[in-house]
Amino acid sequence: MIEFRLRLFTFVTVILLAVVSSFWLFGQYQSSKEIQSRKLQETKASEMIRRAMHMRAHLPLKKFPSTEDIFSPYTIAENNHVALANINRIMAHAALIGLNASAMAANGNAGPRTHGYAMEVASLAIEQQKRLAKRLNEDPEWTTAFTNRKQNSNILFKTNQTPAGYPGLLKKLICHGENSKEYFVGYEKLRLANLPHTYSFVPLQSGTLSTLIGKEEFKKNIYPGDDSISIEGSPPVPNSYGSKSQPFIYARAGNPVGDYQASILGGFIRIENLTGRGCAPAEFFAQEPKAPSILDQMRQRIREISPDFDFADDHSETRALLNESFLAPQQRAYIYCDYTKNENIILRDEKAALKSHLANYVSMDPDGKPNSVQGSKYTFEFIPACGICNLLGVLRIKQGIHSDAG
Repeated sequence: MIEFRLRLFTFVTVILLAVVSSFWLFGQYQSSKEIQSRKLQETKASEMIRRAMHMRAHLPLKKFPSTEDIFSPYTIAENNHVALANINRIMAHAALIGLNASAMAANGNAGPRTHGYAMEVASLAIEQQKRLAKRLNEDPEWTTAFTNRKQNSNILFKTNQTPAGYPGLLKKLICHGENSKEYFVGYEKLRLANLPHTYSFVPLQSGTLSTLIGKEEFKKNIYPGDDSISIEGSPPVPNSYGSKSQPFIYARAGNPVGDYQASILGGFIRIENLTGRGCAPAEFFAQEPKAPSILDQMRQRIREISPDFDFADDHSETRALLNESFLAPQQRAYIYCDYTKNENIILRDEKAALKSHLANYVSMDPDGKPNSVQGSKYTFEFIPACGICNLLGVLRIKQGIHSDAG
């Protein structure tokens, strides 16, 4: 009897183990199938997004003579193409110029050309968005959607890049990403005072090429056909794609390269020494206690070229920059970014500037009206520019009230 029970127990145990093993193997098989299916979906999604990222629209640089070449630093290769990877950088350039023009109008120092130039640049940027959007939205291999609305784009924006006295709240202009950094908002119309155009960005979160999304999320974010996210009545540049040949493949494009700072690539400031004394520009400022207000205006414009420039209350980095080059009487010097050497902000004389990317613009006149600080020895006049052909302002140093020729 005991032997029979042992045999029965062994038999039942073997059966139970076999059943459990079968369930375990089946689970492993199903899990493996799901993993393989997921990997296949991710592979197909990456291929689709990669194709979307490589789809380009030509940038007609010569449409506006005054904006010729300003967008070329953002374009791909030598053919002046825009794509998902760089379309937001072009719009950020246009938005900074719009911010400058709007603030200049509010502060009373916009000139006759300011409004028109800001509109030209915005029009050109919007035209590029429309060209790229048309190519992506009408491609026969996929349908498109516009997800992550009001989430961050891939363009970082620092509030201290904003001109003083800007007549508008920045809360709608920026949002905070997961890393607590500030970004231009995606799929949100940004309107600036005194300008008719709206500025908009594509939500592209950095770190990955593509992210799988569900069918329901995709379907509820197709183009609504109204004015909520449109580019002047047209669908915007899409950031999400659904494959027509591969069912259930829906993905959102990302930006594996990383974030970009909002900036005016190629931007510069000109300094003119209209005194009879030759020295580094910093020496003029050292003798006038009222000069820091002019330094504040100039520093804000430099931050539009290099966003992390000089956060010190005593303007130490700005003063050090102004000490980099000797400025002879009646001569000019230029503040700009040296893109060949660690992208440092530098001050160089006109001879050096003529050998740089500024060669075609060194004599450009500013479009704004001057702000002046009058001292006993020297008078400082800063004439703001909205970014007209990359010029962001001109600093003129003149003889003061009680100054002699030196």
